[in-house]
Amino acid sequence: LITNSKKQTAMKKSMLVSLLLVTLLFTFGCKKDDPETAPGMTAKVAGNAWKADLATCAYSQTMNLTQITGMKTLNAEAIQLNLFGNTTGTYTISDSETTAVGSYVLNATAEGLYTTLSTETPLGQIVITEYDQTNKTVSGTFQFDAYNINAAKMVITEGKFTKVALIVTQ
Repeated sequence: LITNSKKQTAMKKSMLVSLLLVTLLFTFGCKKDDPETAPGMTAKVAGNAWKADLATCAYSQTMNLTQITGMKTLNAEAIQLNLFGNTTGTYTISDSETTAVGSYVLNATAEGLYTTLSTETPLGQIVITEYDQTNKTVSGTFQFDAYNINAAKMVITEGKFTKVALIVTQ
């Protein structure tokens, strides 16, 4: 009788270990999001890799304005892209066209705000590759040169936003 009980206990432990192993296999063995297609925003800021902790997109129907923002939540560092429209295409940042504006916020001072509005010859572009109003996501690329109040230049390159959640407002 004791031997039978020991066998049942050993069998239960074996089943528990097997169940735990299967659970761990499914938990850690599943394919993770591909960094190339994972939702979010990345860029190079002055040549250094930059990645947002939080990325959002809002579209105002009244103003026909799309605003895409990536933010590092710890220090409120952010990249903000504004463009007039809500379709795929290239939105040029230049002095002859004002269909788009790019900004980089380093900190909450006047010197910490770099924008394409601070120069007479803004340069850059925002390319919307996907504006999915059904699934409410926006994807694309960006690059721009921005300046602060003291005319110090900040170069933003290799910018990318992928499947950023879209909120539509009136």
